[in-house]
Amino acid sequence: MGTSYEQFLACLRNSTARRLLGIELTDKEAVVLADDRDAAHAYYEVWLTTRNSTPAVPTRADRQVSTATPPERTLLSIATIGRGGEPAKVHVSTSRLFISTTGGVSVWKAFLGAATLGVSTAVTGINAGVGGDLDIPIRAVSAALITKTGMAYSTIKILVGGDAVEFGLATTASRSVVEAINAAVSGGDRASVAADAWDIHKQGRAKQWPSEGQLRKQLRRGLIAQARFEHDAAVARALQSLAML
Repeated sequence: MGTSYEQFLACLRNSTARRLLGIELTDKEAVVLADDRDAAHAYYEVWLTTRNSTPAVPTRADRQVSTATPPERTLLSIATIGRGGEPAKVHVSTSRLFISTTGGVSVWKAFLGAATLGVSTAVTGINAGVGGDLDIPIRAVSAALITKTGMAYSTIKILVGGDAVEFGLATTASRSVVEAINAAVSGGDRASVAADAWDIHKQGRAKQWPSEGQLRKQLRRGLIAQARFEHDAAVARALQSLAML
């Protein structure tokens, strides 16, 4: 029998249970993750996929399907500021995460073993005191969460297996960055919603997008289907977060 999300969440706060589930987090990291619903759910989905995956010999049909690569979509691409007031860039797509800072106090706080991130990961400029660029496949990321929120700057932690990268960004951008990363990690409908919301925001059409309340009225009147309502309402919520940028 599989582990439900509720059981997974309960296990996060127990070090023995985490070890049995193969979750490599410290007690502090586990508590912070458990308190962040979006980050915890994204971590759970990735953990579940990894746990349930079993090696299989691809059939001819499998090989034919695997040749179709889904279109690359951008979920977020912004220029903001780091904790030290220096320029920073964040780009999140359905396949990669790129973060660039120019140094100061907004350096990577922790980075354990680039080799564990996979052969397709390119990490450059990781140097104490000088900041650097982080370029990493989304599939290597477990989740992102905000570990500290300040008036001007917040601290974001990216979990990559048992490793962690921590950095500071403007508080106004932090929520959108974390939500975009976790949406990309989850993939599927959640990533599509985030990508649609970013397109709408970038095109300046956010104010024209109906609110969740307006969409619910349309649903009750039979003007839109349930699936359309759920997607458009999720886009409306994502646009609220992007409005902080």
